[in-house]
Amino acid sequence: KMEKASTKVTNTAFEKGDRMGLFATTSSGSIKGKRYIDNLALEYTEGSTLVPKKTVFYPEGDVSLDFISYHPYQTEGVAAGTPVLPVSVQIDQSNEKNRAQSDFLVAKAQGITSKTKSVTLEFQHKLSKLAISLTPDASNSANDLLKANPRIIATGLKTSADYNLEDGTFSNLTGTTRHHSLRRMERQRQQTYRQGIHHHTPNDK
Repeated sequence: KMEKASTKVTNTAFEKGDRMGLFATTSSGSIKGKRYIDNLALEYTEGSTLVPKKTVFYPEGDVSLDFISYHPYQTEGVAAGTPVLPVSVQIDQSNEKNRAQSDFLVAKAQGITSKTKSVTLEFQHKLSKLAISLTPDASNSANDLLKANPRIIATGLKTSADYNLEDGTFSNLTGTTRHHSLRRMERQRQQTYRQGIHHHTPNDK
């Protein structure tokens, strides 16, 4: 089962059909070693429930498992012998679908045994969300800005990185873009804004 709080950028909740990947190791093990569950696909359904692509049973005895889940799902998963998951964002985030596919989330649950009725996964955002607000001057209004439809371009943002599922760190940030198209402009009170998701680095301005 999945908690509804703090999930995707689209209405702060997952949508029906969204897919996540799931890993599980024994609590004494590591994702770099033998995995009890290796990148099992989960699909979000009604009732905040994640349905696995196939049924998996707990190991026999009182063995506890540590779960790691991520979104969006990748068929390649994590290579054997490493905890690193390649992560990338869409260059064009002017539409809802591309922006949702750029929202990298991770959830962990540790020490779970067969006595646990359901596993709760609380997903957390791992990337930065950039929002730009335009405030009209005295001679213009928010509607004037909307009609003008100015194009906002963010440059120098990283589009790819490696994420360590064990220690939660990013490395090998690459793929600097010449431009990054943000979502369409909308009105909010007396301002207009655009937003997008990107890998954050200390040099980001």
